[in-house]
Amino acid sequence: MTEQRTPPSLFAAPHFQAQGEDLNVCRAAALYLAQRVPSPTFEHLSALLYLADLEHLSRCGALIFGGAYEALRDGPAPSAFLHLTRAGLDLSAAPDLEELSPAALEALSACADRHGQASAPHVTALTRGEVWKAHPAGQPITAAHLARALPNARAVLEHLADPHPSADEPSALRALWEALPSAETRAGCPLTLSAQLRPDGTITAEVIMPDAHYGFERAMTICAALRDAVRPFGVDLDIEVDSDAARPSFTQV
Repeated sequence: MTEQRTPPSLFAAPHFQAQGEDLNVCRAAALYLAQRVPSPTFEHLSALLYLADLEHLSRCGALIFGGAYEALRDGPAPSAFLHLTRAGLDLSAAPDLEELSPAALEALSACADRHGQASAPHVTALTRGEVWKAHPAGQPITAAHLARALPNARAVLEHLADPHPSADEPSALRALWEALPSAETRAGCPLTLSAQLRPDGTITAEVIMPDAHYGFERAMTICAALRDAVRPFGVDLDIEVDSDAARPSFTQV
């Protein structure tokens, strides 16, 4: 039976407020692309922002305006862009290019050159890859999820896990990130992982799973998979598993 993705519409309220998103940068990026596209639509720009973000993530290890994407019926859409559309973004306005870094402008320009003249349905179809398919409608798609689909996934994931590494830090963090796809397979659902190394050498990790899959047995399975990954390094791992809805968390120390 084919899964039915219910809208929400691009103009509906986002299901979540992504952390770290910069609405001013997103506005500038969207308006910059709007100038490069004949008869731009919100759906077309949403897809172009996604493709430009993949380019920027691969080159720089970060999304252009932070935040996350939401899995909608027709493809992933930036949470920040969804908020702007609800606020009545005027696509004819001039972009504030000072909000955009040189790397962001380069990624946006390359995307516009490559896809700006293509039809909206064609560009939108390019965004419906394995990452989008793995996320139920309305679920957040983070930079870490997107990075796994990149040719240089390992390097980007390592950077996301620790943007400012020191030479003497153990590679347990890297092992933890590399174990995430296996943990997702064992749990049977997409996961969002955040982790950091404490000064005492302990790694603290938080795993977010879709509420529809949330349960004690799956949480135990996730914890076991991630503990197995760091065991060879002799590192203590404190894990908290949460659902993406308001539920008590499962913690294992």
